[in-house]
Amino acid sequence: MRKQDFIKRRKEFEERFKRNDWIYSTVFILLIFANYFVVSVWDLLPEDWVWLYLIILFAFIFGNIIVLTSFMLIKLNNQGLIVARVKSH
Repeated sequence: MRKQDFIKRRKEFEERFKRNDWIYSTVFILLIFANYFVVSVWDLLPEDWVWLYLIILFAFIFGNIIVLTSFMLIKLNNQGLIVARVKSH
């Protein structure tokens, strides 16, 4: 693959990824509102529910980070933007 083709494919991928930014922004805003609701009734919740909420929140955040990075790597690999390393003897 020529360098120009590589740059062109990379820009196309970045543009497609930017088109989905509104989805990620909407989910992030909804998560903030849900977090505000839970914190507003924080004193009313039993202590076990608070810990459960925190565990679920952190699992959701880190899960999304892992899924998005693996998704991006798969897409880059499918477009030939990541070249597999060849072991040198």
